[in-house]
Amino acid sequence: MILDSFAQNPLRTREDAARLLGDLVRPLEAYVSPGGARVKLGGHGVLYKTSGAELEGFSRRLWGLVPLAEGGAAVDWSRINAGLAAGTDPNNPEYWGGNFDNNDQRFVEMAAIAYGLIANPSGFAALQPEAKERLLTWLSNINERAIPPNNWHFFRLIVNRASEVHGRTPSASADTDSLAAIESFWRGDGWYSDGNRPQLDYYVSFALHYYGLLLSAHPTPTTAPMLDTWRERAREFAADFELWFARDGGAIPFGRSMNYRFAQGAFWGALAYAGVEALPWGRIKNLWLSHLRWWQNRPIFDRDGVLSVGYGYPNLIMAESYNSAASPYWATKVFLPLALPDDHPFWQAEEIEADAGTTHRVQKHPMMIVTRDDSHAWALSSGQTNIGFPKCIEKYAKFAYSSAFGFSVENTEVLEQASVDSMLALSDDGQHFRVRERVTAQQTFDDGLLCQWEPFDDVRITTWLAPLGRWHLRAHRIETGRKLMTREGGFAVAISDELGGNSIMPQLGQNCIETDDGLSSVEDPTGLRQQQIFYALPNTNLIHRRGAVPQLLGTIEPGNVDYFTLVFAAKGADARERLAERPDLDAALARAREALDHAL
Repeated sequence: MILDSFAQNPLRTREDAARLLGDLVRPLEAYVSPGGARVKLGGHGVLYKTSGAELEGFSRRLWGLVPLAEGGAAVDWSRINAGLAAGTDPNNPEYWGGNFDNNDQRFVEMAAIAYGLIANPSGFAALQPEAKERLLTWLSNINERAIPPNNWHFFRLIVNRASEVHGRTPSASADTDSLAAIESFWRGDGWYSDGNRPQLDYYVSFALHYYGLLLSAHPTPTTAPMLDTWRERAREFAADFELWFARDGGAIPFGRSMNYRFAQGAFWGALAYAGVEALPWGRIKNLWLSHLRWWQNRPIFDRDGVLSVGYGYPNLIMAESYNSAASPYWATKVFLPLALPDDHPFWQAEEIEADAGTTHRVQKHPMMIVTRDDSHAWALSSGQTNIGFPKCIEKYAKFAYSSAFGFSVENTEVLEQASVDSMLALSDDGQHFRVRERVTAQQTFDDGLLCQWEPFDDVRITTWLAPLGRWHLRAHRIETGRKLMTREGGFAVAISDELGGNSIMPQLGQNCIETDDGLSSVEDPTGLRQQQIFYALPNTNLIHRRGAVPQLLGTIEPGNVDYFTLVFAAKGADARERLAERPDLDAALARAREALDHAL
C-alpha cells in the first residue's frame, strides 16, 4: 500500500519531515501493549525470541522521536516512560527479560533507549527514581556479556555514555575493548568494514559512521579523543558515498538489510546532526530530502499503514533471518536533523542537485566503480565474498547494481527459471546452475575491475568489468574441463501486472526491452550467444514486483572461450536516444582482451 500522507508530502522543510515521522510512527500505537513496553506487530518468524521483536517495535521509533523532541517539538513521553518502567521490571508481565545471552538481540535495541537518555534527558525525567535505576541497571548488562565483533561495539559505547550522563561510572574495560574493536575495522579513505567481514555495504554508513557522528554531538571524556577522528573519517567517506545516490534520490540497493529502506540516507542526516559540512549544506540537504522523496510513491506499507518487511514493496523472499515485523523501523534513523533548529545552515540552505552528466569514481575499498548519470546510479562490483546470510550471493556478488533497476534474488534452482540479472550462470546438467560466488583473486584499475572465480573444480573464469559512459562491458575468459550451458542477464526492468505497455525492440538489432519503467539491453558483440527476453518469477526483484531481463544463452564445449557482453539501461523519455549513442567498442574490446591476457 502507498501511504497517501507520505505521497502528498512535499518534503522540502523541517516541518514536512516532522510530519512524515508522525505519519510513520502513528500506526504503531494500535499495537502497543497495555503497559507500553512492547509493540506487538506479529507476523512471520524471526531468528530471536518474540520478546526481542516486540522490544524492537518499542525502541526503534525512538531513533526518530528523540531528535524530534531534542529539536523542541512537544512529544508525549508518558506512554514511552511507562513502557521503560514496565519493560525493566521483573515483576511486570511486559518485562523485557534478564538472563542475557552473549550476542543478545536486546543489546541492539538498548542503543535507541540510551540515545534518548543522552539527548533528551528531560523527556525521561518523569521516570520515578527506582524505575530510572532499574533502567540503567538493565542497560548495563551489555557490559557483562560478549557482543559480536562488529558495529555492536558502538551500542556498548552509547549505553555507557548514557550511564555517564545519568551519574553512573561505566565499565572502563568494556569501553576500552569497544574503542579498540572499532579501530580494528578501519580500512582507510573513509571506509570501515563491519567487523572482520570483507563486506563493505550500508553498515558503513547507517551504522559505523552514523554512531560515531551521533556520539561526536554528545562528547564525554571517554569518547572525546576519537571525536575529531570519527568526524574526519565521515568527511572522507562522503565523497565516495555521494555517488551511491542518483539525481532523483534513489540509492543503489546493495548488500543485506535493505529492509531498513530510507536508513540508506541516514548518513546525510547524521552529518548535519554533528555539524560536519562534508559537502556544501545544500548538497547534503538535497541528498537527504531527495532520498526520502524517492520513497514516496512506493507501496511499502501494509493496509494499516505499518511499514512492511521488504524493499520496494512487501517481500519476505529478500529478507534476512533477523528481520522481524518491527525491524523496518530502523528507517527512522534518517530523522536526526529534526534535532536541529530552523536557523541551522542545513535547514536554511537551498537544495543543490547533483551535477548533470555522467560521473565515474573508482572505489577501491568496496572494489567497485560507481557511476551516476542522468538516469540512475549504478555500481560495477568486483565481487564481495558471501557471508552466509540469505540470498547473499545476489546481494554481494552480482556484476552490477542499480538505483533504478534494483537487483533480483533467485527463487529457483532451475536454470531456465532464473533471472540471473547482472550475473553469468553456468550449468553442467542443464538444470542446476552456479554463478560467481567466491572470488579467488581480484584487482582494481582506473578503468575497470578484474577478478577470477571458480564455479566448478575444473572451471576457472576471469572477468573484466569496465564502464563505457552510460554503458558497460563485461568480458569473461572461461577455461572449462566440462561442457557448460550459460545464461547471462542485463538489468531487470519492471513490467506491468497486465503485461501491457511493454515493447520488445528487435528492429534495433539489439536484445532490448522497453517498458514504462525504463529500457534494458544486453548483447554479445561477437554473436556467440542467442538472445532472449526472460519474464522473471514474481517478487524476486527488490524494487518491482514483476520484471523482465534481457538475456544471452550459450553452450561451451571443454576448452577455452572468451565471452563479451555489452550492457545498457536507462530511464526517461530519451532512453532510446541514449541507447543509440554507442561506445567505441573496438577500443573497449581491445582493452578487455589486454586485461584478460595479463590477468592477476
